[in-house]
Amino acid sequence: MWIHIISDIIYLHMKSIPYINKIPYHWLIFSTAAFSIFITATDRSALNIILPEISEEFSADLPTVQWVTIIYFLTVVSLLVPMGRLSDIIGSKKVIVTGLLIFTIGGIVSTWAPNLPFLIFARFVQGIGGGMIQGTSFIIAVSAFDETQKGKAIGLNLIFVSLGNLIGPLIGGLIAGFIDWRALFILFSFLSFMSGALSIILLPKNSSSTKISSDFDWAGAGLLIAGFAFLLSGITIASRAGLNSATSITLLTVSTLLIILFIIKSVRANHPVLNIKLFKIPVFTLSVIATLTAFIAMSSVPFILPFYLKYVLLFSTERIGTVLVPGGIAMGIMSPITGRLSDKFGSRWFSAGCLLWTSIGLLILSTLNSESNEWLPYIGVIPVMSGVGGFYAPSNSTILNVVTQSQRGSIIGLINLTRNLGNLLSIPISVLIITTIMKSNGFYPDLSSVTESSDPNLLNVFILGMDRAFLYIGILCIVGSIISLYRRPLK
Repeated sequence: MWIHIISDIIYLHMKSIPYINKIPYHWLIFSTAAFSIFITATDRSALNIILPEISEEFSADLPTVQWVTIIYFLTVVSLLVPMGRLSDIIGSKKVIVTGLLIFTIGGIVSTWAPNLPFLIFARFVQGIGGGMIQGTSFIIAVSAFDETQKGKAIGLNLIFVSLGNLIGPLIGGLIAGFIDWRALFILFSFLSFMSGALSIILLPKNSSSTKISSDFDWAGAGLLIAGFAFLLSGITIASRAGLNSATSITLLTVSTLLIILFIIKSVRANHPVLNIKLFKIPVFTLSVIATLTAFIAMSSVPFILPFYLKYVLLFSTERIGTVLVPGGIAMGIMSPITGRLSDKFGSRWFSAGCLLWTSIGLLILSTLNSESNEWLPYIGVIPVMSGVGGFYAPSNSTILNVVTQSQRGSIIGLINLTRNLGNLLSIPISVLIITTIMKSNGFYPDLSSVTESSDPNLLNVFILGMDRAFLYIGILCIVGSIISLYRRPLK
């Protein structure tokens, strides 16, 4: 109670400031959500840069240190749908403020980590907070605008994701180079604390505009969290050890059983975490599948392309990073444009057209060889990333138009889950295609064997595998474009 009283007093004081008083309230709400989105996106991309410093301090190999980022990712993604559903019940303000507090505490604990296991545990704690933030910030951002501006809100939301992904590596590199990797956690703890304070002050007391039953399907949530935790762990290990790995097979089998149990439980529940019956609606299911293909396509590029740039074109590490920057900028520009246009003219042609544009970029990348012009990767990356940016808002508007207000939180959680699952699936799919080509040509099927000193024949086979991967994923994108055209009226 006293927190609300203090926040109301501070808000009234802020409204007395002439400049702030001129800002429409819905923009204050959106900006608060966007700030939290920006923090989590920047934190995730910045941390990848400091992993070598963490590895050196704790005298651990890089694959082991990568669990600092993997545990965070697994925790966030597993919680997205349950946290979205929880925000439907108790209001998104409570969930996001709690998430920002947990994220802040996890960052502070990470700063004082005496060893690697402790740091991994601290990142697990941050992942709980991150799941609550990502599961609700999108909801708040979309709810800040009226129903006729969903595409605009989603498009603006993606700007901050893109901005965080672009700025994160720069911040991580500067802090690691001039201060210490622990300072990065201090910075993001401070930013998340500030975001939490702004959320308390500016967000309405109940961001959920619809009163619904307070029954929360704890058993269903547990099955879903466990199922996706096993699934994502299995995919992660498969991308490193191969699909034939006994560990990955076991994890994927267990995840399949848990998800089947979750589906059975959800169909029988009065208030399920995720309404499985929505998948009976073709336009809903096809839009979710199209979203998955879009992010498999986009994420395959930053995974595969650096091998080619570093070991074939002999780009420096600094220059490799510049290849993705124009695409990231184009993505941030396209998203609000198509979002706004889809609000006025419908989402069908924008979703399909932008995915087709993405496939054109992938087909350009599938022509790369050892003698390609060094600017061709830049040219190919721009349509891939701008296409996904332009696709995202119209497609998500289509999904949200199918569901009721009381289901919006869990469905936005599903959208975020689909996006992250696509990001993760792109790695084993790309690895499988490339290593299959390597093996069929008599080489050991392992990407780690591809280096600048590799046999020229191996590099040529790698290029062949890379081109096939971009080609097949480009075809997958064309399929996603076609199914995005489906728009049968709802009964």
